[in-house]
Amino acid sequence: MIKVDLHTHSIASKDGGISLAQYKKILNNNILDVIAITDHNRIDFALKAERLLGKKKIVVGEEILTTSGEIIGLFLKTAIQPGLSIEKTIDIIKHQGGLVYVPHPLEKLRKGIDRDVINKLSDKIDILEIHNGRDMLQKNTKIVRN
Repeated sequence: MIKVDLHTHSIASKDGGISLAQYKKILNNNILDVIAITDHNRIDFALKAERLLGKKKIVVGEEILTTSGEIIGLFLKTAIQPGLSIEKTIDIIKHQGGLVYVPHPLEKLRKGIDRDVINKLSDKIDILEIHNGRDMLQKNTKIVRN
């Protein structure tokens, strides 16, 4: 079994707080085997962590604000400009050989993608988050699963 977290925010994001030392400790203590660092609209911290902690341990990601809400690109090589359409953002992620991940779908407070957009683009979405630690009531988990 491989333990992975595909949606974390470092100290480089306003709503994050994980330092490089903390990522290293998590990996060294076998709490997780692989961690995606998905800061908001930037990948500089993730690239540094990948360089220092290893490509097999760190996935470079970015949580990108699109005109339809937030989407995550995983395995990125360059940052993606926020504010583009979700279709254009997905094209750029795919062009980099990345995976498209929809975080906190349907949530309005955290700029989640709505059901119509998810359904329209379902053939281009690789991962759909169904549990998020910050959704205390997990009301969207039941909705997304249906």
